[in-house]
Amino acid sequence: MSVDFLKRTFGLDGQVAVVFGGNEADSTALAAGLAQAGATIVVAGDDEARGYRCVYLLRALGSPSGFMPVDLSCKRSVADLLDRVLGEHGRVDLLLGIVDLDASRNASPDIAPSTAVVEAAAEVFGKSMRRQDEGGSMVFVGFGDAEQESVGAFCAAVESAARQVGSTDVRVHGVIAGKSGDRSA
Repeated sequence: MSVDFLKRTFGLDGQVAVVFGGNEADSTALAAGLAQAGATIVVAGDDEARGYRCVYLLRALGSPSGFMPVDLSCKRSVADLLDRVLGEHGRVDLLLGIVDLDASRNASPDIAPSTAVVEAAAEVFGKSMRRQDEGGSMVFVGFGDAEQESVGAFCAAVESAARQVGSTDVRVHGVIAGKSGDRSA
């Protein structure tokens, strides 16, 4: 396959992506993939040092990227984030939310419970994406060694988000990464 074919098929030139949550390695790797596909990246979270480290790496790849603070557990803060992104970039084409499926074991304050993140983001960003001619995409990646109950709650939240958005122009996806299930030795 040629590079031109890949860019035409999978390229994100001119697209604006908001990436939030996750540990530094996960979110940076996913953001770097989007940046290398041509997207402008807005890194969002409540840990400025970590956010700016990610932005530094993205800029080294040639991506126009920046950091914006957000409290993922607060819908008002998520709405303020959207307002700032729209003010600076005029649109959001892709929202990538990385959520912990077992937040109770997580020491990082940057990762809110998966259902709260999915619900707030879907409501706030979904409304904005519905108004865009091109719609948009929301992808929620749930990770961690979670109990089946946490995985089920995440899946139900993503399904509810898709119904709440209620538009074929706004795509809502959920991905489970990491292992779950049998914990026996």
